[in-house]
Amino acid sequence: MKIDEIKQIINGYINESKIIRIQYMDDYYKTTGMPIKISDELVLLIVVNNFRFDGYTILSIAGIKSIEYSESEKFIEQVIKQEGNENNSKLEVNINGWGEFLLDIKNLKKIIALSIQSKDKNYFVGKINNVECKKIILKEIDTCGNWGEHITISIEDIEEIELSSYYLNMLGKYQQQ
Repeated sequence: MKIDEIKQIINGYINESKIIRIQYMDDYYKTTGMPIKISDELVLLIVVNNFRFDGYTILSIAGIKSIEYSESEKFIEQVIKQEGNENNSKLEVNINGWGEFLLDIKNLKKIIALSIQSKDKNYFVGKINNVECKKIILKEIDTCGNWGEHITISIEDIEEIELSSYYLNMLGKYQQQ
């Protein structure tokens, strides 16, 4: 799919508040959510897990391979509506580029999960300590809430960022000081 075509399709789903499934970067990774904002290079979605809204994810439009809106997504919308699990919150962030978005997330002081292009480790969880011109400094946190090292990540390698999910919120709430 071409980027302009992807943006046009997603804009339609934003206007209709539809839940969609996005195939991203490779053949096996898909995310389900409601797109709420789009820019020239990024799309922000409210993530859906187990018929509930569960945080946010931001993706590079260039990595989107396909967009689905099928009977499955329509069923998810129906269940969410009937169960009263509708999400009224909106994340107020600038998504005009990774730099602007990362600065806003740093200021929110949220724990994030970050996926990058890498042959080695490609998934990090932590809090952004600093945003520089072409890189961020992330303080890692492990699955037990223990703080680790500061790591440097190139902004151009970022593929996806997740935040405000139940898991990440609980990790932040019960972090070890």
